[in-house]
Amino acid sequence: MKQHKLPLRLVPGATEFRARMGQRIRVARQAMNYTQAQLAARSGISTNFVAHLERGTRSPSIETLNAIANVLTVPVADFFMTGKAGSAASPGRPLVRAIHRLLARMPDARLRLIAELLEAIDPRGPVLPPRYRRRS
Repeated sequence: MKQHKLPLRLVPGATEFRARMGQRIRVARQAMNYTQAQLAARSGISTNFVAHLERGTRSPSIETLNAIANVLTVPVADFFMTGKAGSAASPGRPLVRAIHRLLARMPDARLRLIAELLEAIDPRGPVLPPRYRRRS
């Protein structure tokens, strides 16, 4: 039996989803100081398509989304995150992403040391749970 697909415009929430994804692409592109034309050229798509994506009027294939994510140095998953674009968890913070990539490769002992250093310079107090603190 042949399945019939609903046009994307009739799928509940699809319009809002495309708009949020487009906003995240725009935030990540601007964080890299790329124009739409630069992102398009580096991703292998047209400038017009980038504009449509950012406005939320078109949906990218997974291959196109992966190409855009690679150019913008963000995980594809960042485009699907919930919450406000530009927040700490969004693709608009390239320095945070770079630091996260460095930290992800470090052993726990070094991470504890870095956490202790951050606690020493952050006036808001401790961030490490007691089980991760070094025993004196």
